[in-house]
Amino acid sequence: MPFPVDDARVDAKSSPRRSQASVLPRGNRKVLIIAYAFPPSGGSGVQRSAKFAKDLPQFGWLPTVWTADEVDGLPRDPTLCDEQPLEVVECPRNAGSGILAMRRSLRGFVNARAGEGLTAVASRFAKAVDWRLEAWQSATSLPDDCIPWARGSLDLSTRQVRSERFDVIYSTFSPASNHWLALELKRRMSKNLPWVADFRDLCVDDCRYREPSPQRRAAHRQLEQEVLEAADVVITVSERQRRILADQMPAKRDKFITITNGFDPASGAIRTPSASAGSWFVARAPGSDCESEGLEACSRIELTRRLASVFDRLVDQAAEAVETAHGSFATCPP
Repeated sequence: MPFPVDDARVDAKSSPRRSQASVLPRGNRKVLIIAYAFPPSGGSGVQRSAKFAKDLPQFGWLPTVWTADEVDGLPRDPTLCDEQPLEVVECPRNAGSGILAMRRSLRGFVNARAGEGLTAVASRFAKAVDWRLEAWQSATSLPDDCIPWARGSLDLSTRQVRSERFDVIYSTFSPASNHWLALELKRRMSKNLPWVADFRDLCVDDCRYREPSPQRRAAHRQLEQEVLEAADVVITVSERQRRILADQMPAKRDKFITITNGFDPASGAIRTPSASAGSWFVARAPGSDCESEGLEACSRIELTRRLASVFDRLVDQAAEAVETAHGSFATCPP
């Protein structure tokens, strides 16, 4: 294991919960989507994976989503599940994954100023507690606060992959624990099981990355390198991001591709170019990344079709590799 983490024990109380959609008939090819945040959790970071999962069955792929039962700091809306005709396996978070929620609850006290109704003593106490929580988190939660969930999911998801015989694994960043779980599954399973690693954002090369600890920065860079090396295909949302990641592996640049964020014609977002860029399916305004990089804005269906074609190509290549290996074995002299 590349990271020191606190133990995640799995017992009867932490067994995964399946949605009722598990009774739906299976498609010809199956993909396991690893997404810590997924409906009924809301937020802009959920939309990309959720829309992919919704539309993939149109292209012969039936997803199973491996997710957490709840996510700190994100709204929860059960109605978001109404448009998800797929199987969702919710694995409960393990103890210790609520550190971020505790620090968020202290944020108002830590950032309080004089005259806001809080005494100086209360503010100093909140800062002291927050400092200790941050130190504990830095020492035990690598690569991020979601790692107890990922560690607790590893054995359970391994059994799921073996029993369901998935054709592809797909994981999305962030959080980095999604890629950590997919990386460990890739190591446990056959090398012929393709893995697609999706980067909605950059990791250590992101302009918003602010990690003061040298140890944590090194650990994050290490995980990123291991993901880029082990994944069969790496997807980014812009050409600039693709170039940044591909430059780290110049000998394997061909496996880095771009599937941009897109728009949902049914939502009317294409007529509102001023919509928030934080939402996944919005139109690209003039001067946006798509236009400046020579990329056309695509509907979510077209982008999902491109993702499905990536899956199909990987499965076909894996099948060819198996056939080649069998043929070589058959021609070996006794």
